[in-house]
Amino acid sequence: MEDKAGLVYLIECGDCNAKYVGETERKLHKRIKEHQKPSSPVGHHIQYNNHKFDKDNVKVLQSESDWFRRGVAEAIHIETEQPILNRDRGRHTLPVIYREIVKSRDPTWSRDSTNT
Repeated sequence: MEDKAGLVYLIECGDCNAKYVGETERKLHKRIKEHQKPSSPVGHHIQYNNHKFDKDNVKVLQSESDWFRRGVAEAIHIETEQPILNRDRGRHTLPVIYREIVKSRDPTWSRDSTNT
């Protein structure tokens, strides 16, 4: 999993319900390393709250090599997961009508549609 690229991923804190959804065109292990730095929202949360970062708490939500589609997928997963560690809603902002559709879907759809 960590050697794959072109992914939308979820990081869950090992000590609380804090989450982060992101996307990367690079290999996931490089992005995970960046999230451990205090300048990252995840790293700041871990350091400030004295919580643990565990690679087992990183899940691939979707594999998508296309830059635009990956950005839209990230926005959909941010809307679905409602992660408190994200500083924004991703590269693309979903129109209100799409946010309503996403909210009305089965909450397990995103994890069942993983293309890994």
